[in-house]
Amino acid sequence: QQPSKQHKAVVSTQSTGDSENSNCNKPTDPIFTYSCYQGGVPVKCNNGSGTQLKNIHCWGPKPTYTGNNLNLTTCGCGTCEEAHAANPTAGWKLDDCSTCNYNNCNGATEMMSALAFLLAIYWLCV
Repeated sequence: QQPSKQHKAVVSTQSTGDSENSNCNKPTDPIFTYSCYQGGVPVKCNNGSGTQLKNIHCWGPKPTYTGNNLNLTTCGCGTCEEAHAANPTAGWKLDDCSTCNYNNCNGATEMMSALAFLLAIYWLCV
């Protein structure tokens, strides 16, 4: 299997005597590039440097958020906690924010899908 553009094989051409290149086939975690919505536009979050899948995070308002705080509704890359710590006087609470963990997961479509699901549950229960 050919390495993808994100995975580059490193081959040593130096003679190592009778020993083999011991780090040649060690497994490594896949590296990804990803984007999150910010102000309605997808923005690349890791500047092309790649990141592990477990570190992909986007933040934005919870589907149940009814306020209009522009700092929260703009959304962005990273977690709610990181965004709040970076600007603690932005006027929004952590309880109003939601972190998601995949590419462009904080867009209006995703948020509205979650809101529609919650509304359907509410309608069924009333």
